[in-house]
Amino acid sequence: MFDRLLSLVKKDGYEVVYLSGNQLFFENNVWKFGSRIKAFGKIDKGEFEILDLNNGVTLRFVYYIDTLVEVVLIPTFILCGFTLDYFIFIFAFILIIQLFIRISVLRTNSKKIFENIIN
Repeated sequence: MFDRLLSLVKKDGYEVVYLSGNQLFFENNVWKFGSRIKAFGKIDKGEFEILDLNNGVTLRFVYYIDTLVEVVLIPTFILCGFTLDYFIFIFAFILIIQLFIRISVLRTNSKKIFENIIN
């Protein structure tokens, strides 16, 4: 099962950061050349852990989304909207919509990754 995890992570274009007997940490290199649309739908960082419990084996999948750009820009645009011109609120609104779309897409993609590993 662990070999399957490793091959699926590498096939999807993620870089393996840490690999041990029961843990696999991976991340997406956002600075490499490629389509921005594909990068938009990729998980920033993730972790797989195989847990051996009393009732069987459990696979734990944790993924992380980097929202630093949105967290910095949305309040900046809102502040500029109050101080400069109210049309700047449109940029904050667009970023909020983009953030919700990105979270939805990443949730769907993470479920697909998990289903590919289980099946």
